[in-house]
Amino acid sequence: MNVLAAVKTISFAADVARTLELQKHLRSLVGLIRARKQKGKPKSELDLLDEEIQVIGETVAILVEQMKTLEHIQLRLAAFEEWSSLPWWKRMFSKPRAVTVVSSVPALQSSNS
Repeated sequence: MNVLAAVKTISFAADVARTLELQKHLRSLVGLIRARKQKGKPKSELDLLDEEIQVIGETVAILVEQMKTLEHIQLRLAAFEEWSSLPWWKRMFSKPRAVTVVSSVPALQSSNS
């Protein structure tokens, strides 16, 4: 793996961590809103906030899925890069190695609890 690929991988991992941290904050915010609803605060304002948070949560879920796709692409590119660095005569008799994706991005859990 060359330096550029390593930097991209580290950057990707940092993006994943930031997204997962955002997901935690959104879940705690949903909990706070639900607690305020139970205390009798004006429901219309809280309902609007709840809807906005749901939209943001869905956006985060989409981002996580895109990150999984990007991770798969990065693994495939790394396998191709490894294969393309072989001498031409070895490439004639081999294929790029198959990529088995074990995502570092955990699946999102439902925040409707």
